[in-house]
Amino acid sequence: MKLELSRNMVMGLPERKPILVVGSILFLVLWLGQQLDEIGLNFIVGLGIILFFFAKVPKRKSVSPSEQNFPLDFRSLSEKIEKIALKIDTLSKEIQEGENRGGGNEKIRIHKVFESQLQEIKNFLQRDYINVGILKANLTTNITDLAEKLKERLGKGIEIQVIEEYEGKEATVKQCENQDLLLVVFGEDLMASQKDLVRLLKEKWHNIIILFDDVNYFLPAEKVLVLESIKNSLANIVDNTEIITVSSREKITKVRRYLDETRYEEWEEKSVTNYQKLYESITLIINNKHHREKLILATAYRQAVSLENEVTTELNAIRRRKALRVIEKYQILAATTTFANPVASLDLLAAAAINSQMIMDLAKIYQQPLSLSQARQIAVRVVDLMLKLGIVEFSSQLITHILKTNIATLVATGIIQGVSAAYLTRVCGLTIVEYYQNNSETNSQEFNLQKIQEKMQEVFASLKNQDFLSRFVHKTSFLLQN
Repeated sequence: MKLELSRNMVMGLPERKPILVVGSILFLVLWLGQQLDEIGLNFIVGLGIILFFFAKVPKRKSVSPSEQNFPLDFRSLSEKIEKIALKIDTLSKEIQEGENRGGGNEKIRIHKVFESQLQEIKNFLQRDYINVGILKANLTTNITDLAEKLKERLGKGIEIQVIEEYEGKEATVKQCENQDLLLVVFGEDLMASQKDLVRLLKEKWHNIIILFDDVNYFLPAEKVLVLESIKNSLANIVDNTEIITVSSREKITKVRRYLDETRYEEWEEKSVTNYQKLYESITLIINNKHHREKLILATAYRQAVSLENEVTTELNAIRRRKALRVIEKYQILAATTTFANPVASLDLLAAAAINSQMIMDLAKIYQQPLSLSQARQIAVRVVDLMLKLGIVEFSSQLITHILKTNIATLVATGIIQGVSAAYLTRVCGLTIVEYYQNNSETNSQEFNLQKIQEKMQEVFASLKNQDFLSRFVHKTSFLLQN
């Protein structure tokens, strides 16, 4: 009877009959123990564990990397580069507009850096080598030796960088950004954080080979178990063909075989460093022009996305400064208008008109201009949300309390309403700003009310701080009384 046949028999048992599965395994182990006693008890027990593991773990469909991320091609990269170039051009224009406010030279320098980075991405597409990063997630692996052997074996086709794992996953992923191929080395079963790191790397279009360094394990059964556990942990993240076993260190194992109860033979087995499968995998990539271009394309796209985020962050910072000046202007206008007309009906009409105009101005800053009708509709929705979330009532009560507690003289109703109007205008304005900062690609006519509500809750949470409110109330009330 062959071992492979026995395993197939076990694997063919119904999944819903665990007792039958375990019984079959035990029977097989005992039978082998009688037939192959010279192999040794350790081998038999290890074999039984392996068979039980295979019976327990359900089969899974291998998922290729292309199924996890949208397919990249040169057209998608070209479109991304064109989009970034337009953003950089927009940034340049907005920097020029704000030069008279100071810091112009520094901003122009940043703009030039972005242009240079974009050109580098284009140039890197013409490379005839690939960048290979070795991410060390295992303390016992000799990474330096691995890097040297790869360079010695594969020559000019690769550039190698050793990358240390950082505390935060995002920081680690950032360090890997420029690598065309990532070798992620594990020496044991994966922790949840390591699995999350691999998933995040795949989401960033990284091409990964998982290396299981079996240097810490001596028994073949142990090595198989850990390897299968790693494959199972990375199911639907990394394809089985991208998980390779290596041995990073030479080691000597003492082996003892009993001849009978008192006599035994003992010898030493030496295992050598073994990267052969890894050499073969990388060689196939280097020699396949199409595969090599795909790796470089993914890196270029990853770099482009990162650059776009940097440009967007800088652009948002400039626009936010402009927007805050606009909000300051309209909150003062809301305060003085309401103070001069402390009648509830007139108060609401004035607030609606002021917020509508402010929303139009803010939309213009973010290059998503609105008509007056659209701005009014948004203003009404924002007011409805503030009422629904209890912001109007809460702010009015808190502002009244602060004024009456800290100002000795009698507080006029107009001051309370004026300060409240200014505060609500600020909440409205900052909500719109935060919405645009996080949805700059969204068409202005397709406002997402759910996202507006989420941003409003975040803004209100930051603006109901006691220290901020006290300063705001004092500053606005002083303005109204002078």
